[in-house]
Amino acid sequence: MTNAEKASGLVMTRLKETSGKSDGDDHFAPDRWEWPQGAVRTRIIDALTTQVRALARVQDAGGLWHTILDDPSSYLETSGSASIAYGLMKGARLGLLPQEFGDIGRRSAVGIQKCIDQRGLVTGVSYGTAVGQDSQQCRDIPLRATAYGQGLVFLMLGELR
Repeated sequence: MTNAEKASGLVMTRLKETSGKSDGDDHFAPDRWEWPQGAVRTRIIDALTTQVRALARVQDAGGLWHTILDDPSSYLETSGSASIAYGLMKGARLGLLPQEFGDIGRRSAVGIQKCIDQRGLVTGVSYGTAVGQDSQQCRDIPLRATAYGQGLVFLMLGELR
């Protein structure tokens, strides 16, 4: 390991298969990056904590987040809220975030579960949000049941403990 690699906190490891060679039936290189250690890890977790604190401040009273996070006049969006809730709960479970953020994620999960209709479809999902010319373009995107909305809610529900 070079001094630069040691200083950065990134450690690269080579994983060898038990057979000693790949059968060529995949696209995975034998190199894998491990989670950073030391100062780099601390900076990453500090940045994550700063970001989730900001998200917590703009969470709606019902537990969801608005499609334009800092604009309470924009609609509440279910799939984005589910992804945030999932990240908060998983981060807290893994010890990367303080437990208070897991609680914020669980509060969001309560609100998100109210967005699942009798057929099991997740409602309130933005039908694809491309970068627009202005915020009105985001507000005009229709809400539909989508596969990604379903999937994000499944992930979130799987993280509930």
